[in-house]
Amino acid sequence: AIKAMDVPAKNREAMAAKPIDHWDLIAIAKLFDILQAEGKDVSEYGYLLDYCKWLVDRLLVEYGESDVRGSFTGGYGTTPTATRIEGLTAILPYLDQESDRAKGTKTAIAEAVEFLRNSQIKEGELAGGVPLATVKKDTATSTESQFAIKRFNDKAAEIRIDYLQHAISAVLGYDILIKKGLMTSS
Repeated sequence: AIKAMDVPAKNREAMAAKPIDHWDLIAIAKLFDILQAEGKDVSEYGYLLDYCKWLVDRLLVEYGESDVRGSFTGGYGTTPTATRIEGLTAILPYLDQESDRAKGTKTAIAEAVEFLRNSQIKEGELAGGVPLATVKKDTATSTESQFAIKRFNDKAAEIRIDYLQHAISAVLGYDILIKKGLMTSS
């Protein structure tokens, strides 16, 4: 697992050109959990934590650029927000809790969880489901092709198990942080 994470961690320049992968944060956090359980000092793997901090910083920039409170993408997409929260909730315990990075992460997590809760369908036969997006894209203001907008809008109300799974995983990660005393409930 360490060797697998060495590749992205030691090649940030190549990674900067790619979308942020929340799985890297989850994998490294799980690796740190295992190392600590084995009584090993995770500071020996500081370069992995540095990589995570770099990813978190990129996510916080992305979050700050969103014009939709609680959404990482600004497009009201539930799954992109949920997957980012899955990664952030996993790695938060390994961040310096007094740092601006951790404080920004906690704010983003709390607001995103609220966004996800508000996105969940509350009544009817689909109650409990989480749609792809809570708002359709505006064809007049979007810079995407009309084909891409139509494809997105046709699926915006779609409910799939993976949308729900990511939302549940994000909220459960938030709940774990509350139980660890790293966050307060909203």
